[in-house]
Amino acid sequence: MKIDLLSRSCHYFSLKLLILLLIFFLALPLPVEAQASGSAAITPPSTSSYPIFSTNLVAYDSQGNFIHNLSSAQIQLFEDGEPLTILRLEEQRPGASIAIVLNPGPPFAIQNSQGVSRYDFVVDALAGWGMSRVGTNIDDLSVLTTGGASTNHVTNPADLVTVLNSGQVDARTAVPGLDTLFEAENLVLDAGSRSSIGRAILFVTPPLDGVVDDTIDNVISQAQQNNIRIYVWMVSSPGTFSSQAAAQLADLAENTGGSYFVYTGEEELPDPEIYFEALRSNYHLEYESKLTTSGTHQLQAQVETNAEP
Repeated sequence: MKIDLLSRSCHYFSLKLLILLLIFFLALPLPVEAQASGSAAITPPSTSSYPIFSTNLVAYDSQGNFIHNLSSAQIQLFEDGEPLTILRLEEQRPGASIAIVLNPGPPFAIQNSQGVSRYDFVVDALAGWGMSRVGTNIDDLSVLTTGGASTNHVTNPADLVTVLNSGQVDARTAVPGLDTLFEAENLVLDAGSRSSIGRAILFVTPPLDGVVDDTIDNVISQAQQNNIRIYVWMVSSPGTFSSQAAAQLADLAENTGGSYFVYTGEEELPDPEIYFEALRSNYHLEYESKLTTSGTHQLQAQVETNAEP
């Protein structure tokens, strides 16, 4: 089956040619969203070596998995609608910027017959994932706990595990909200100047009754504009949350290319690695620009690949 992966939008950048051929550009980030036919996205081009420009590209299949081993024949670049020749194509693994957000509330405090709370199960699962990553350091990792311990921009997963295990908030009296999620969005954007890096947030939260749609829409908008996937684990008992609260969190995940999971204390928690692995790779491309005039210009990428249905 042939899959055409077409960018949902294009990069527009301003070109200014000076005597020394210094080029400056302004580009808006391109959202990446898993779609039925897959998706492709490019970063703003680096123009410091005019006329040789470079950009980074990601391509995902319909399941959101990164497509490896593409050739230059499968990628088309267009500058103001005109096709370009790719001079160099290299698959890279720069890692991902990942933030885990624990947003505890009373549903986290409920215990099973052995006295183990949902909070305990969540932390154990996340710490287990962190320990499985010890020995790697390509990811930029943060953990934020509403009203509790946090750490920002560590590369050693053991440091993340230490914070997760450093003490829990009293979930019975905790007041969950969205402030920590907004903070996490800023953190994954602040993971250095590497525009090639993938970005993801795992948001573990109870249902947030009373949150207005506009607030959720703001979170979604920022995530879409900056290629941030948000994965949601909603912690609650069956039938104790409103359909609106559940729908808001489901929409948050779906509209940012993430996924939504409801945890009642009975289910096996997903392995977070299935979320993050696809975001660690990209392609670095170099091409010769044909631009000779100042102004606003458009860069677009299209990827064509063969995959089994």
